[in-house]
Amino acid sequence: MSGQSLGGDVERRYHQTWMGMAQPIEGLVVSIPVLEDAQCMQRLPVSAQSRFVLLAGRDAPRVTDVPRFLREVLGYTEDDFTTRFPEDLQLDIAEGQQTLKPTRGLLRRGPPPAKPEGLPDDSTHISRAAEGFSLLTWELPVGLDLDKKEDTTGAWFYEPTAKFDRLLRAARVPIGLLFNGDSVRLVYAPHGETSGHITFRFKDLVTAGGRPLFDAMVMLLHARRFFGVLPEHQLPSLLEQSRRRQADVTDELADQVLEALGILLTGFETAAERDGSRALDDALSRGEAHVYGGLLSTLLRLVFILYAEDRGLLPVGQEPYRDDLSVKALHAQLVEDSSQYPDSMNRRFGAWPRLLALFRCIYLGASHDKLQMPARRGQLFDPDEFPFLGDASSVDAEMEARVPPIDDETVLQVLERLVFLKGQRLSFKSLDVEQIGSVYEGLMGFHVKRLTSAGVCLKPSKVWVCVDDVLAQPAKRRAAWLEEEAGLDAKAVKALSKALEQASTQQMVLTALEPYRVRGTETQRASQWVLQPGDERRRTSSHYTPRSLSAPIVRRALEPLLKTMGPQPSSERLLNLKICDPAMGSGAFLVESCRFLADQVVAAWTREGVLQRDKHEDEVMRARRLVAQRCLYGVDKNPWAVKLAKLSLWLVTLAKTEPFTFLDHALKCGDSLVGLDLEQLQAFHWAPASKKQSELPWAFISQALKSSLEKREEILQLALDLEGPARKPLQLDLEPGRMKEGLLRDADSALGDIKRIANACVGAFFAHGSDKAREKERVRRLDLIGTWLSKAKNGVLPPMPADIAAFSSPSSTFHWPLEFPEVFHGRRPDPLDNEQPNKAAWVDGFVGNPPFAGKNAIVETGGENYLPWLQAVHEGAHGNADLSAHFFRRAFHLLGEHGSFGFIATNTIAQGDTRATGLKHLVDHGGHLYDAVRSMKWPVDGANVSVSVVHLAKGHVSLNLEPRLEGLFVKHLNSRLRGKPERADPVALTANIGKSFQGSIVLGMGFVLSPEQRATLVSKSSKNAARIFRYVGGEELNSDPSPELERHVINFGQMELLEAERWPELIRIVRELVKPERDKVKDRGAKQCWWQFIRPRPELYQALRPLGRCLATSRHSKHLIFSWQPSSVVFSEAVIVVPVEQSHWLTALQSRVHEVWARLLSSSMRNDLRYAPSDCFETFPFPNSASTSALDAIGERLHFERSQYMQAQNIGLTTTYNRLKDKSVTDTSTQCLRDLHVAVDQAVLEAYGWTDIHVPPYCGATPKQLEAFEDEVLDRLFDLNAQRAHEEAHPAARRPSKSRAQTA
Repeated sequence: MSGQSLGGDVERRYHQTWMGMAQPIEGLVVSIPVLEDAQCMQRLPVSAQSRFVLLAGRDAPRVTDVPRFLREVLGYTEDDFTTRFPEDLQLDIAEGQQTLKPTRGLLRRGPPPAKPEGLPDDSTHISRAAEGFSLLTWELPVGLDLDKKEDTTGAWFYEPTAKFDRLLRAARVPIGLLFNGDSVRLVYAPHGETSGHITFRFKDLVTAGGRPLFDAMVMLLHARRFFGVLPEHQLPSLLEQSRRRQADVTDELADQVLEALGILLTGFETAAERDGSRALDDALSRGEAHVYGGLLSTLLRLVFILYAEDRGLLPVGQEPYRDDLSVKALHAQLVEDSSQYPDSMNRRFGAWPRLLALFRCIYLGASHDKLQMPARRGQLFDPDEFPFLGDASSVDAEMEARVPPIDDETVLQVLERLVFLKGQRLSFKSLDVEQIGSVYEGLMGFHVKRLTSAGVCLKPSKVWVCVDDVLAQPAKRRAAWLEEEAGLDAKAVKALSKALEQASTQQMVLTALEPYRVRGTETQRASQWVLQPGDERRRTSSHYTPRSLSAPIVRRALEPLLKTMGPQPSSERLLNLKICDPAMGSGAFLVESCRFLADQVVAAWTREGVLQRDKHEDEVMRARRLVAQRCLYGVDKNPWAVKLAKLSLWLVTLAKTEPFTFLDHALKCGDSLVGLDLEQLQAFHWAPASKKQSELPWAFISQALKSSLEKREEILQLALDLEGPARKPLQLDLEPGRMKEGLLRDADSALGDIKRIANACVGAFFAHGSDKAREKERVRRLDLIGTWLSKAKNGVLPPMPADIAAFSSPSSTFHWPLEFPEVFHGRRPDPLDNEQPNKAAWVDGFVGNPPFAGKNAIVETGGENYLPWLQAVHEGAHGNADLSAHFFRRAFHLLGEHGSFGFIATNTIAQGDTRATGLKHLVDHGGHLYDAVRSMKWPVDGANVSVSVVHLAKGHVSLNLEPRLEGLFVKHLNSRLRGKPERADPVALTANIGKSFQGSIVLGMGFVLSPEQRATLVSKSSKNAARIFRYVGGEELNSDPSPELERHVINFGQMELLEAERWPELIRIVRELVKPERDKVKDRGAKQCWWQFIRPRPELYQALRPLGRCLATSRHSKHLIFSWQPSSVVFSEAVIVVPVEQSHWLTALQSRVHEVWARLLSSSMRNDLRYAPSDCFETFPFPNSASTSALDAIGERLHFERSQYMQAQNIGLTTTYNRLKDKSVTDTSTQCLRDLHVAVDQAVLEAYGWTDIHVPPYCGATPKQLEAFEDEVLDRLFDLNAQRAHEEAHPAARRPSKSRAQTA
């Protein structure tokens, strides 16, 4: 073990020791990893503790002289603190009849933190008055309990810690020290986040055993921690970093909750066996999703309850909740039972019914003596949703299921995984709402599966595989099948291939798979139920969205809106904003938007003088509830995500008096991309531009919209009445939640027929695969609807006929103006235009992280007609564009005439077809990009995902915005996310056509042979050698030398079957291994000509025939690397081939001049390049022929010296370029090869005549150097492409060259 790791263990144990002694610790204050990184550990001499004992006493220690304590124990001077404060640094709690003031304040050294640029001032009188302080103290009467309600300090009967928390939050000074003579409490209450505190009790500090705790108190609170260490090691920074490190907790908790889910599944299976009932089988008859939904809802309920209990949102201090209902109390009871009756826990059954009783109380409400629990309702706790859980309330549901005998051992194991993390009790109070949402998201995307034989769970996707399914595959296909089914990586597939091919028993398969089993799982027997990730889950996984990512995106997205509204927007205008997340997941971006806008609303209330502080709650929470109900909207196609988003916003607004349904009007389930706007609806066509007249009567649509709109506007007004500064109580003791639910039912009912008509139109498109058939179906449906509408009498329609109601349509259609009519009705006062009803106000802003998906994933998830739909509604969209580009298009349309959005996107958003479909289209149609990050790693450990962040504005919102790229101001920001003006796309040059090819697409691993298999076949008949070729893919091109990489392939070219049968051994292999696979595909040619490659590329091999060598590069690669390859091989589809022999081609293509072009115009996968010849080779203006001799010479030298380097090191091309770009590799031979690459770049620039461009070092260049080189080279290449294209189109007239360096 290294010295560093030994030191780390000592420091970790040190912090664990004192944290175990500090009592109590509530919420996250400091995290051990952050303290370790800052190397905070200190052990003070005994004399330091002795001085404290002299001050406080030993037998009954008490500190009554706080200034002396600050000086002698914590090292502050008299000038560091003051007791004189600005007049506004006080918090008036009017109803509580108390004014809170700090006792003393630590004066800030240096300026206060900078305010965000471009935003209205959201500060308040008290926060401005407190800007000069880093820490506040409140010194209570000696002996006053910090955690019991009191009226000693003032008339407000409340806990001192809660009072001080309110003061710190209002002042926006996050750090406070609370003294009561017996202890000092460090309180951390960052604005807009959860609070936490650590208490140092003086009686613990004066003992010999308390020295670690005394040392820790001094370590954290000493003056050095503010003024004597680096800024990143100062106390404010340590506290802030500790919050950011919460991502570690999130991932670990998500794993444990998933484990708990598996335990619960086993518990239900055991319960069914125990009582001999068929309850689980009956539930499964409704589908695997139904069973999983019930288990999932149970875990989500428990996580929610634990969080709500920690935050005081449930009555944990009241009887009988505290002892008879609380989940934490249940856990404590089960722990005690387990210690007393360890052998009988699996025969005790009281815990599960108690949980069911709690779930019912939350859903239906409860009243007993002083305990009053309002009915929360909402789908998550609905007892009739999953009757097999045993808590059904309706008569029909109760008949279906009784309480299953889930034993106490199962419940205890489930709760242990929720209550403890790494052996320590988890404080849910310390978690952000987004983290709870992320834990929720981590559970979605699974289903239950019954194993048909022994099964094993495989890395990395946690997919369960049945051994008999493996044995059922053709022996040579087993490893490849596991790659497809379980997501095993290529290395694992290669390593497993031989063992699986030879396996003949279940045990042999299990032995082969053992190294790839997920840690913590066991091999399961046949018929066992397990949790299986679905296809989408395997593709996308789930990553926590930390506030460090969501907060700046939300702020930058909403900045232009606030700037448009002026420096001091009114609360009315702010509360008329409409902000939406079109793929909200668990609501992380809506939660952050809620925080952000609520702060602006509180500041506006303060300016307007209407704010009345309530003794019972924080005005920020009132503002959040108001913002959530009036300003925020969200959509997601996953119904579970919608439930979770509602809970997330309920939690972040502390909506104790609201049911879980309080945002049902604003957060809805549906597919944001599949639905009609009003123009499409009236035309009854997805492409209304092709229709010359409306098909549906507008009066009919308008009347329904008006009826719905009136009800929905009442919902918004009700929120303002209840939560606004005036606060108007309801008449007749009406329950607001019930009122809102009734209004929403009426609003939805008014538009029910209109939605069904809109669904019929969309369904006509999805019903058929051709435009002709779709149009025929559309007309048929329209005729039936028209007949029905014509039967209206006095504006009243007869009931909708059954044949119209039965029209097919996608289940998740979402028609935006019908779901949110108050946003799109056209008469809404525009908060971005002085509240004018200008018919331009739709959604004002979008935020979020829309899903990423390539073409194949789009089709797999949405069906064959989903992609054509997107192309039909988004004019000019490309079929290869990523799904996120379509969310950009939809958001841009729904912004109306002006607005802004901030989205996380795939890092290909500015590349290739995705860019052409998304950003390029938006910029060409008036969009203004004003902030972007081109590519960044997801800011959570273990997330191997790179993304872009894009902000765009339109209309007058986009005026006077200074664009930023990677956080720096730039003059321009174009659709390629570069700091340059927008340019026309380069065009393919005739001179380059036919000079680059993709390798053969084989489609059938049965064609591929190992060297041993080839040798065997050739030994049987030398004739076989004529049809077996060396097979070269991307890995063979670039990997380190290895015999395992040698592959061969059977190739019959374009032979007819009769001719191919002249090689009977070879055709038999292909018939046995390839034909069954081809029979399953939809491609007719692939089925009919199963003995041929599906794309044999005869034009490539025709071009290679006269050549001795050619250039090749991998299509997907970390580095752009071209190398010479023999022309006699078969190249796989993973290779791009350039059939040339002259060395100047290598010089040009291996230069960074070509690489920056390729990386700009091709797309990427994570940060790897996906080389697309049609985009970056055919468009590339190569140096003219006059310079080929010089380029030939240096190209030959590059090939020779690079080959010598690789042979000397016994490495491949990827390792070579890893070393070349690694600053830590400094040997002479590597540096010489780097210098040669710089010379290659210079030679290419000289060939163009661009000698004025400075070539940066090949390794170690600064970002600024690289950016300058790339931008200048790209500018000139774009010019040269346009010039060459013009010359090819007009061969008689040369286009004048630019005045700068030669561009010919």
